[in-house]
Amino acid sequence: MIPIGRGQRELIVGDRQTGKTSIAVSTIINQVRINQQILSKNAVISIYVSIGQRCSNVARIHRLLQSYGALKYTTVMAATAAEPAGLQYLAPYAGVTMGEYFMNRGRHCLCVYDDLSKQAVAYRQISLLLRRPPGREAYPGDVFYLHSRLLERAAMLSPGKGGGSVTALPIVETLSNDVTAYIVTNVISITDGQIYLDTKLFTGGQRPAVNIGLSVSRVGSSAQNVAMKGVAGKLKGILAEYRKLAADSVGGQQVQTIPMIRGARFVALFNQKQPSYFMSAIVSLYACLNGFLDDVKVHYVKFYEYLLVHKDLSIMYGAAKNKFFYMYVQELNYLIRFFTLNSPILNGELEEMLKQHTQLFLQHYQSKMNAIKSEKEVKALKNLLYSCKRAM
Repeated sequence: MIPIGRGQRELIVGDRQTGKTSIAVSTIINQVRINQQILSKNAVISIYVSIGQRCSNVARIHRLLQSYGALKYTTVMAATAAEPAGLQYLAPYAGVTMGEYFMNRGRHCLCVYDDLSKQAVAYRQISLLLRRPPGREAYPGDVFYLHSRLLERAAMLSPGKGGGSVTALPIVETLSNDVTAYIVTNVISITDGQIYLDTKLFTGGQRPAVNIGLSVSRVGSSAQNVAMKGVAGKLKGILAEYRKLAADSVGGQQVQTIPMIRGARFVALFNQKQPSYFMSAIVSLYACLNGFLDDVKVHYVKFYEYLLVHKDLSIMYGAAKNKFFYMYVQELNYLIRFFTLNSPILNGELEEMLKQHTQLFLQHYQSKMNAIKSEKEVKALKNLLYSCKRAM
């Protein structure tokens, strides 16, 4: 829904503790998965710049990247809260300079700035110590130039110049969901779109808590994967209509229209672990978008998805004697990967294949899921499947 192209500047904005860093780190980890499938000279180099964060947070992110094997392609730069304001001010510029080094050599680089609001605070501190006249919110008059000269260095070069790129993911923290604050509006006007994380959605249990109405990518679908473009073309409209109907029906009886039924299941699908797999998302979204999950209870949607994308568990869970289903779980991911990476469009054959196999999946598990009456039984079944996975 919010595609990001090479050379783009996409802002991640939201209140404290709403998952902004998780989205950025997941993006870095997903680049590692892509790098493992392409030539090393075309691998994406990631640069994570931590500004004004606690040392414990930087160490936690470093361990997470190490556990996924991301440090092979990632540089972590940190100007922690214990560092002088001058270092916090200069850290993002050092990070983008390293990115330009790779861009000028025809490589692709991803720069994450976590976060620019703390850089602005450090710059304000330096300016006040220098007795420069303060402006709005005590920031100096050139605070806009502080961020514009950083983010404008994100670009994609022409093939004649090597074809390299620097993609920027700046993070800005808001207070009480106020997107009209000084620094927030400045960075929004500079970037090519924003991903807005809502506190209400986060406290309501949605992970990631992306507000679809306020999130936008000005590049549009031209930078989107062809497979995801075919699957998620109508997704944003359905979610927006679902949010509107859900807000109007608060305290009253909800009318079970198609947007309400599918919107609730989309929200359940989006409650995902970090990081998530791109190919699995295509299968799940296609099944929901085309109504194959309409008869599945909302509480069981994630369980259906878990069985759908974990082929070994699908085989263990009562499908060993079903030869056709066994072939399905063995070949599904391979076929999806082949078509999405090698076909210019999401062709009819792939759609038909997904439709048949999704129907088969629902037919095979519908009776089993309807037989489960309590939440306790669902948890027991999940624990059994988790133990099967660990034993493999």
